[in-house]
Amino acid sequence: MQVQRMKHEDMFDNILAIAMEVVRLLTFQPGRASPVRDRKAPVNHSDTGRVR
Repeated sequence: MQVQRMKHEDMFDNILAIAMEVVRLLTFQPGRASPVRDRKAPVNHSDTGRVR
């Protein structure tokens, strides 16, 4: 029982570590994806909202 719990905890730790790395990569490299989305999404939403 304890061995299985340790394995599960290790798996969760690895998953959390990978998730944190993915989040860091996404947050560290927003120079290309973030501005485009930020500019396109709000502008399009505001334009369509005002026009409609």
